[in-house]
Amino acid sequence: MKVLHLHAGVLYGGVETFLVTLARKENQEADMDHVFATCFESRLTDELRAVNADSVLLPGARFSRPWTILQARMMCNKLIRKIKPDVIIGHMAKSYWLFAPVAKRNKIPIVLYLHSPVTKDWVDLSCRQYQPELMIGVSQHTLQTGKDLLFSDIKSAIINYPMPFASDIFDQYKSERADVRAELQVGQNIVIFQATRMDSWKGHRELIEALGLLKEVPNWVFVIAGGPQNPKEELYYEALQEQAKSLGIADKVRFLGRRKDVPRLLVASDIYCQANTGSEGFSLSFTEAFSAGLPVVTTDIGSACEVVPPEVGVLTPVRDAPALANALRKLIENKNHREALGAAARAHIVKLSATQQQIHRIYTELLELT
Repeated sequence: MKVLHLHAGVLYGGVETFLVTLARKENQEADMDHVFATCFESRLTDELRAVNADSVLLPGARFSRPWTILQARMMCNKLIRKIKPDVIIGHMAKSYWLFAPVAKRNKIPIVLYLHSPVTKDWVDLSCRQYQPELMIGVSQHTLQTGKDLLFSDIKSAIINYPMPFASDIFDQYKSERADVRAELQVGQNIVIFQATRMDSWKGHRELIEALGLLKEVPNWVFVIAGGPQNPKEELYYEALQEQAKSLGIADKVRFLGRRKDVPRLLVASDIYCQANTGSEGFSLSFTEAFSAGLPVVTTDIGSACEVVPPEVGVLTPVRDAPALANALRKLIENKNHREALGAAARAHIVKLSATQQQIHRIYTELLELT
């Protein structure tokens, strides 16, 4: 079965990590061949090439330039006729809307793959024009928004993200824990870690605010991996550094910028925290943290309750700095509780998101369309 993946994004986050996970040869289902078509040169295109994926660059489609949409569709049409895919997947609303008419014209089943909750944004709602043969959501919450706002009665499936790393990769890095901690200059402190894009809804500002309430609590350091990918994010990143200074905790915060060694950093950490203010589809950051044996502290919004049960983490109300600070304080000060949550985390995420298990589920769903 040949599957054509279409993606029109330019940033790098969960969707892109998922696509690279599919592209890695060792993760592929034997009877499923992937072709990846993207609209822009980006980190995703670099990483697809690095794993020798079958990838194609389409013209960059921009809503502000209608002729670029036509160009992208024409090129996609040529690609479809050349490779003759059995199934086409549009990842996220923009990609689906751009290329669904081309799939329909060629009478090839198309899948709407929802990686984040559907909103009332016009781009999301525009997908209503073209009914897919299948709608996949990365969580129950995500799929339900698709049913509520787009298609209420079509074939659908919930398939959690597969783990992007083999679980044993973290065992390989355990011997490096002391060296990484020395590199980060964290001493014997409890390391609270976050690794995400510089999207404001990822809660960096809210987490720093909560940590400001723990200024007098000893023995903790906050390490943040992730850097700006555009001018807007540059301003946001600078504002976070200023916020840490104004709260008097700049000496307790390490801004690392963009990193490609997140598994090493996770193994050097003790708690993963992300104070989301918006709904996530299914957080790969949590998947990685659990795989490394870390408890997760996050906010009770979107799919978080599906991913972070009480035995592996803590949920707090959105934008409630005192509650978030209290949850972190308890984990900082209670080693036994912290380690008990972490010990349960790896078994939990393997059950929820084992790589081959989830990729096989994708294959099974797609096979029914052919």
